Amino acid sequence: MKPNLNKRKATPIKVNHEFEEMMAKVRQDLSYKAAYLRETISDDLWRATESRSLSERDLARRAGISRKTLTKVFKGGDCTLATLTKLARALQCRLEIRLTANTDPLAPQ
Repeated sequence: MKPNLNKRKATPIKVNHEFEEMMAKVRQDLSYKAAYLRETISDDLWRATESRSLSERDLARRAGISRKTLTKVFKGGDCTLATLTKLARALQCRLEIRLTANTDPLAPQ
């Protein structure tokens, strides 16, 4: 006989308020905000590269940048707007940098 899973009570999740407060402070830190943006850009570039079945070597060549620079960008390192523009063009994407209302609760404010 199968157990009736519908009658199981959900275990409440304990919230660690100290941890929540610490994370709220971390999210306000400028270095966290910058890292969050670099990682977001890196993820977008990686998805666009994979969806086009490009190797890192091919993307770097098309963008006219070194593989070392591309690796740095993929790892969330600092890069210039010129580098981002070259990568976007090589991926046949439009690069948009805009200020918008923040709707992601985990994103830095």
